[in-house]
Amino acid sequence: MWRPVALSAFALQWAIGDGNPFIFHLVSALLYGLVAGMAGLLCARLFGPALGLVAGLLFAVHPVHVEVTANVVGQAELWSALGYFGAMLAAWERSGTSSPRWRLILLLATLGSLTIGLGGKEQPITIPGAIAVLWWLRARVGGVSFLDVARREWQLPVLGCAVIAAFLVLRAEFGGGVVAAGGIATGLDPDSAVSRIVTMLPVTLVWLRVLFVPIALSADYSPLHIVPETSFGVNHALAMLLWICLLALTYISRDRLRALFVGVAFFVVTISIVSNVVVPLEVLMAERLLFIPSLGGALAVAAGLQLLYEKTVRQGEGNKMLSARAHILVMQAGRSYARASVGRHRDRFCPHLIEGAPN
Repeated sequence: MWRPVALSAFALQWAIGDGNPFIFHLVSALLYGLVAGMAGLLCARLFGPALGLVAGLLFAVHPVHVEVTANVVGQAELWSALGYFGAMLAAWERSGTSSPRWRLILLLATLGSLTIGLGGKEQPITIPGAIAVLWWLRARVGGVSFLDVARREWQLPVLGCAVIAAFLVLRAEFGGGVVAAGGIATGLDPDSAVSRIVTMLPVTLVWLRVLFVPIALSADYSPLHIVPETSFGVNHALAMLLWICLLALTYISRDRLRALFVGVAFFVVTISIVSNVVVPLEVLMAERLLFIPSLGGALAVAAGLQLLYEKTVRQGEGNKMLSARAHILVMQAGRSYARASVGRHRDRFCPHLIEGAPN
């Protein structure tokens, strides 16, 4: 597939180190640190330093990110996330300034970041939708309507869509097609979005499990590990009920818990392109596909933890909540370290893969 930034980065690293794996892993580690820092900075700019720090740390130590960082091919996700978060940060800052000079600089920064992200992987196609979420928050913060913000900022998504359209044209020219993904996963109907929704509903339960209870994780989620359920059943009903309740709760509390609303909205927007609904992919589920959307999950969890902390402070037990947050971070970091250490040696990785995905 045509991913010029990721492929050029690989070529440069190969040339610098003559194929030495250390160079690739060093770049992955540095990129991950930069991406995690940018994720925390974005959340801090949106909701203040305290919540931003917690969200950034939750993102940084999440075990589901090990697939992206331990395997060198995951650099495509890192370049994509770097561009994605950079574009979001620049777009947010632009919506809050009236200086023509800074607005132009931030417009160019947003479009440049979008270009870098698209060159890494295709997920930044959803950036216009994510910017709309930022506009909602800016309207709430500024006490104006969403349409007022949209009228002031309309140039950004228009030019962004032009960049995306140019990318898709080039992808069709050099990559063998606009949406070519190398194949279609078992259980997905390439001609019916409704059928793909039915198949993917139970898989969304796996998304939630690995994001919020990252204990049982696997390096592979093949159709033998997650058997596609193409007919409506109990798991479909459970997933539908869970999502209806989650989205309803998020909407009802949108003014009281804005960070929760933004986190859930960001997750929905970013997961859409890799959900197999809009475009069928060659995999039903992969942890790397949750890398960018997981920031929305981290922000939502941080919002909930912040609310609990404020309540416990009023009850004089704030230190207990701080301790609970620290325990969550330590457990996730420990789980990540254990997974990452497995990826260092082939003789350890293969048995671990069989253990995680025995089928």
